[in-house]
Order: sequence, then C-alpha cells, then structure tokens
Amino acid sequence: MVTILKNSSSAVLVLVNQLKSGGVVSFPTETVYALACDPYNDEALARLYNMKQRDHGQPLSLLAKNLMQIKQYAYIDVKIEKFISKFSPGPVTYVLNKKIDTGLSELINSTDSTIGIRIPDCPIAQEILDLFDSPIIGTSANFSGEPSAVDVNGINQKLLESIDVVIDGGKTKYSEGSTIVDLTNPDKVKILRKGVVINLTE
Repeated sequence: MVTILKNSSSAVLVLVNQLKSGGVVSFPTETVYALACDPYNDEALARLYNMKQRDHGQPLSLLAKNLMQIKQYAYIDVKIEKFISKFSPGPVTYVLNKKIDTGLSELINSTDSTIGIRIPDCPIAQEILDLFDSPIIGTSANFSGEPSAVDVNGINQKLLESIDVVIDGGKTKYSEGSTIVDLTNPDKVKILRKGVVINLTE
C-alpha cells in the first residue's frame, strides 16, 4: 500500500530509505512527478518497468546531483561539459556515451551504450539526491503512453497504489517533461524530444 507524505525533511528521509531498500518511489521534479528507484538494483528496475507497463527495450534515464556525478557515468569532453553547465540544473536530459564498468544495472538501457541523465532544478529532488548520494532512476510517474503527472492527483490511481512512498510537493513548476538532447556527437547536437520550452542556442 502506498504511503503519501507531505514534503518535509523527515519525508525525504523515509523516501530515501525506501529507495535504498529496493523500493519504487515518486516525488516532484520541476517538470513532472518522477517514478524512481535504485539504478543498481535489477529487481527494483524490473518492477518499475512492469509498473509503468513500459517495454524493456525502452531505456530509462537518471537524475544526478551535479556535473561531477555525470562524469562518473558518462564520457564528457570540454565542449559537452560547457553545454551541460549552461543548461543545468534544469529541464534538459542529456543522452551521452556511457562509461564501461559503472556498476549500473544493464536493464536501464539494453539497446545501446548510451545513458540519459539530467540535473533537476527542484529542491525536493536535490535533497533526495543529496541523501541517496548517487544518481537515481527518474522516469515519469505514469503508464507508458499516458499523460505525465504534474501533481499527486494526476498519477493514475492504479499506478499510485503500487508505489511504495510518494512525496506530495504540490504542483510542479512546469507541466511537461524535459527536453531530451543527444550529445553523443558534441559536434552535432540533436534534440530528440521537445519538452519544456528552452532555447538551446542561447
């Protein structure tokens, strides 16, 4: 049965402990509510895929605390670092070439050697990342193909009941997902999905 908590430091602690014990949780980011789990835990990831009714061939992305964490998991040159620094923290997910031997579950992306990752600009998400002390899976809290949730009431009731802990932080700042940018070739930046309106050439 789901536990829904109003946002507070104690609620964040409860949620992080649930993450560490292999749970699947939800909390707001600045874009939409995230469905999250430990990216090292195969069992938690398999459960999250099943909860979302998501094809296992569709990669999941990570939420990271800062650029330093991203560098631990992806290859970044000076050009890519400058790009990420310009738009982070914020509603932009970067698809990068993943480093080998990261220890991350192979379930995150079983199709190629890339990884999607972003730094959220949301105090609740940042507090969770600070306490968890490593990136976490951060996909939208919805059934695949359905609209993303911008508040707890927007999470499908059937899905909500299968989540372990939810932090109710009110409505998100934006009302759509992040913009996804392919940076695997730093000389040819490609927008894979237009999300929150942001000028990537500014």
